[in-house]
Amino acid sequence: MDFENKIIQLLRSKEDPVSIHTLLKGLGLPKNERSHLRSQLRNMSRKGQVVKKGNKFWIPDGKTVTRELKRKKHVRVQGKLAITSKGFGFVKIAQEGLSRDWMIYEEDLNGAKHGDRVLVDWKGVSRGRTLGRVVEVVDFGKKHLLGSFEMEYSRLVFQPFSLHEASIPVSPEHAAGIQPGTVAVYVRNDKGGWSFEKTLGRLDDPAIDEELVLAKHGIPTQFPEKVVQEAEGMGSSPQDEAISREDFSALNVFTVDGADARDFDDAIHVIPTESGYELGVHIADVAHYVRRGSACDKHAQFLGNSTYLPHKAFPMLPRALSENLCSLNPHVERLTCSVVMQLDREGNLMDFRITKGKIVSKHRLTYSQVYKMGIEKDAATRKAFSTVVEDIDICLKLAELLHQQRMELGGLNLQTSEPRMTLNEDHTLLKTWAEFGTPANRMIEMFMCLANQVVATYMASKNKPIPYRIHEPPDQDKVAQFLESLSASGIAVPMDMDLDTGHFLNRILDEIQARASNENLFVWRTLLLRSLKRAEYHTENKGHFGLGLNYYCHFTSPIRRYADLIVHQLLSDMLERDVTEPGSEEERVDDSARAMVSHSKSVLTDICQHLSERERGSDLAEKDFFKMKVLRYLQPRLGEEFEGVIVDARRFGLVVELKDLFTEGIVSIEKLNGDFRLRGYSLVSQRSGKTFRVGDPVAVILERIDLQLLEMDLGLKMASAFQGRMNSSKGGRTRMRLKSRSAPSVYRKKRKRRS
Repeated sequence: MDFENKIIQLLRSKEDPVSIHTLLKGLGLPKNERSHLRSQLRNMSRKGQVVKKGNKFWIPDGKTVTRELKRKKHVRVQGKLAITSKGFGFVKIAQEGLSRDWMIYEEDLNGAKHGDRVLVDWKGVSRGRTLGRVVEVVDFGKKHLLGSFEMEYSRLVFQPFSLHEASIPVSPEHAAGIQPGTVAVYVRNDKGGWSFEKTLGRLDDPAIDEELVLAKHGIPTQFPEKVVQEAEGMGSSPQDEAISREDFSALNVFTVDGADARDFDDAIHVIPTESGYELGVHIADVAHYVRRGSACDKHAQFLGNSTYLPHKAFPMLPRALSENLCSLNPHVERLTCSVVMQLDREGNLMDFRITKGKIVSKHRLTYSQVYKMGIEKDAATRKAFSTVVEDIDICLKLAELLHQQRMELGGLNLQTSEPRMTLNEDHTLLKTWAEFGTPANRMIEMFMCLANQVVATYMASKNKPIPYRIHEPPDQDKVAQFLESLSASGIAVPMDMDLDTGHFLNRILDEIQARASNENLFVWRTLLLRSLKRAEYHTENKGHFGLGLNYYCHFTSPIRRYADLIVHQLLSDMLERDVTEPGSEEERVDDSARAMVSHSKSVLTDICQHLSERERGSDLAEKDFFKMKVLRYLQPRLGEEFEGVIVDARRFGLVVELKDLFTEGIVSIEKLNGDFRLRGYSLVSQRSGKTFRVGDPVAVILERIDLQLLEMDLGLKMASAFQGRMNSSKGGRTRMRLKSRSAPSVYRKKRKRRS
């Protein structure tokens, strides 16, 4: 029934009758499914669900549908533009009832660039493809362009690193003093074109990598002077204020962070009670200092979040705030927005209160210290932290209870690692390693997630629009493809549950844990992550699939995430109203400021989209920096052999990650010496049955490195080229007969094309 509905839905999106070939392509089916599809269409034709028009198929009310489609197509639509290397582009349309992407000829781009969000008018249809014309650029997708100055036909040009942009001539007056090979940054101007901003240095200098990746993703390295002055003018310690705060300074409050952390958003306290536990999560009251509409607030919204490179942090707020006044540093009084929760002995939430508070952190602990004293029970560490060790034991026990609750709710049990690196003083790579989470990391994660859940539920109960952190259920087709490839690799797949439940995926993860090798364990977990949707910010609460929660937002990191700061600003407004006397002078003065706190839903929707994009930009900057350093390390080693593992299979070839370097390269399909076709997560030879599967170890030769495009080309070592597994069959003779029988049809097709 689902298959029939997909056919009907596809036919309803077409203006004219559709051929078998078009249906196969639109449904994502291989050519060998032609006979099955034809049989299905015959059955649907007998039931009156489709009608046959010559050699094509349509729906019975096709003419009515066509009129409606044409009416809709004359409505101006909006979408994101992707330009191909050949100059033309496609715009993805999200509007229901319209083709999912419209083709835009080069002459109809109207100055729009790759990644721009554009308004498009319907132009017509050509060879079954809907054509459009860009009428306006709504928002620049890419605001910064990296490249280098090069000589082209005896003149100096700016040659972008991006394949989507053409070279830009440099005027003679600007060319003076510029050396070919110098890397530079261009920015979008008001007319949508590119204008020179600054030079960075030469590409062969590793010292430019930091600025290079940050400029590529539009992340500034300096704060505007106005923002710095505003932050420094707030002083270095909390000032007396009118509102009353709950005083937690006598409690054993402490922070737990990484050893190199310099900004502390959160602190906790735990107290055993008769019925269970009191857990306090104290978050830096950034909203007390960063008011909506201030210079710091506007710049924080633009940045969206802090960006962390392996060697350095680029904070969202000036260091006067992020590392001093707002940071919950030890042994000094700091202002907080605190969530105090009452939990029973099983970790169930019984009650909570959200309050403005003030704390004095008694300990600045690291994850490794917590692990040593709480998990390893190291006597020396427990003695050194004797005043907090009992609290740590309770916290670890409570975190385990909360983790069990998450599993019962269907939250995913993804145990992932993060690649890390250390650099030399000359900015070159010293070493890389994988960092795994520990029970100490999970302890803080569970407490922060609980506070986020409580705040999201509370704000929803008050009908306050906030940026929810949503994670929608996965696309079942993607999960099914993942499971099919997993099964082909010999890992049992239980098929007795719905694909869209976290419980089912956790069973799959348990099976991978039990059956996969260490290399495959990492690969399959990564592929499962890729089959899931990306978490993002949204004004509509859609729940969080990965955590198994109905309500969730980001609240616990307002120093480094603007989404959290928005929630704090709204929450502060509500809490301050509760403690300010009606009609008082303070209330009248603050009315205009409070009005600025609330966002309309449309404005908040735009902010959520912006924050999701900035988050992706920071993630990509971190990944690009890591890859740049590894590629520089590998540059002198061209021609050498490396161990790797296949982490993905694409139509263009194999994606191989080098062992212990956490960096991917491509083995193009042309180098596999065979007629390989993509099947799930495998490349399979049509003739020999040789198969390269995700998770297979391979020996590769490093052939080419491109620092501009951050690409690495690999070749299979000859011995490795014959390690692909053969598909199971009844015997070699059967395969040979099949191959000899299929050969004539190939020649018949060729003769038919020539005629």
